[in-house]
Amino acid sequence: MIIAAPFMSPISEKIERHIYGIVKRPGSSLKAKASAFSRSIQLGIRNFVVELLWITPFFIFSFIPVIGSVFLLMIFLVQAYYAGFGNMDYTLERYFPYNRSVEYVRNHRGIAIGNGIVFMLILMIPIVGILVVLPLSAVAGTITTLRELHTKK
Repeated sequence: MIIAAPFMSPISEKIERHIYGIVKRPGSSLKAKASAFSRSIQLGIRNFVVELLWITPFFIFSFIPVIGSVFLLMIFLVQAYYAGFGNMDYTLERYFPYNRSVEYVRNHRGIAIGNGIVFMLILMIPIVGILVVLPLSAVAGTITTLRELHTKK
């Protein structure tokens, strides 16, 4: 998702322009694209480390008979949360600085997990999944994030 940020952010902007007619801080300049890429690297590394810290013990506990399947579900949900986080951030990068985006997603976990679950399930479709999941999830993340941002004001 780090590599996809420069490509998915313009999709997010086009969706926002289509729905609301304007885009908050459009990022069409080279400086904006570089900033989006830098932010996605920073966020991607942060999320990878935190996700790994959660998943590692869950993976170890998943080998325990009977209750191991609960930990496999927990791994799926953690991965879904961080996938949804990435999809929401294509929109949030125009609204909030880095730390505020992290706080916003933490306060709206349900949206991130819901988007991430669909992302993960589509990704499981052989060949087609990898082709459609990134733009589809960027659109879904943008629409749900914008709806939440604009209804709370």
